[in-house]
Amino acid sequence: AKAVGRFEISLRHSTPTTLVSFVSCKHTLRTHLRSLPSHKKRQPDQTMTSSVCLPRRKPMILSFIGLVLSIYSVYVEHKVHTKNEMEGEEEFVALCDIQLIGASCSSVFTLPEGKLLSFFHIVPKDSLLDVPNALLGCIFYFLIFLLEATSSSFAFLPLLLLLNCASMSTSVFLAYKLTELRELCLVCWTCHLLNGTLLYHYFFWNGYSKRLRLSSKIPSKIE
Repeated sequence: AKAVGRFEISLRHSTPTTLVSFVSCKHTLRTHLRSLPSHKKRQPDQTMTSSVCLPRRKPMILSFIGLVLSIYSVYVEHKVHTKNEMEGEEEFVALCDIQLIGASCSSVFTLPEGKLLSFFHIVPKDSLLDVPNALLGCIFYFLIFLLEATSSSFAFLPLLLLLNCASMSTSVFLAYKLTELRELCLVCWTCHLLNGTLLYHYFFWNGYSKRLRLSSKIPSKIE
């Protein structure tokens, strides 16, 4: 406002050519001053979009790792179940079977707990829906990766939180069984760690999203 006043004082001693330039400058200056945010005005949360998009990399990386491990687990389980039917074929040894440290994922996959749907009598045993846990993991990790890659995770955050709670509950049960049976499965423990990290991420992000929704409901004072 002070700058505009100084220009108005100099207007009295200006030529017609200068007058035209002054009017244009004055209009531009007033437009610029009006566009400046007030110190009392609530600043738009410009970091909201960037902060919403930034954490997508973490669950995408974790879900991709989990998807790769789950696909390999399905392959190992398939080879274990079919090795007795193939005559003359060399014995299959999985990469996660390390005798030096006593790790064997192929033996763990053949346990009854390897198919939780039939283990808990949710589906009939040996039915079409009696799929191994690794296949369920493929679906779970692929869904997370897909939602994160399409920027839909923020909209489906309650669903993701529910799925992660379900996956973590199965991880706790399976981890307890592994400890009880004294079986070392590197793939299993890695997936349990991934599930715990994803659950922590979405729990933290769920609380942050609630704060964002609450702050967006507060009316801003524009002067």
